[in-house]
Amino acid sequence: MAFAIGVLSHVMIDMLFHEKDIQLSPFSVTPVLGFGIIDYPIVNFIIEFAYGIFCWWYFKGSRALLWVIIVFNVIDLPIMLAHGATLTPFMHYPFLLPSVILFQILITWYFVYRYANSKIIEI
Repeated sequence: MAFAIGVLSHVMIDMLFHEKDIQLSPFSVTPVLGFGIIDYPIVNFIIEFAYGIFCWWYFKGSRALLWVIIVFNVIDLPIMLAHGATLTPFMHYPFLLPSVILFQILITWYFVYRYANSKIIEI
């Protein structure tokens, strides 16, 4: 159940933020989905930050976890606001951005695990 919720929420969030290029099937070129909020970095930041704070509040996270959410969102701002020549390394080395994102995901998982409440949530 948790895995299904994770996958479904990821797809829904991707559709909200991603460019209009998400295909529902590899066998069909239409329809393509995505609202492109990523093209508006400040709106993107506000929505992601609010989502993190909402999840922290909803699941009654610890104060340390709140700081993790705040710090990681602020650290992400330079990548969100990058434009022009700043993006050159990512264009020359296409593996770089996915590697940075993977590292960010792994380190975020560690800190969320470390500072989340130890309560077990039953579904």
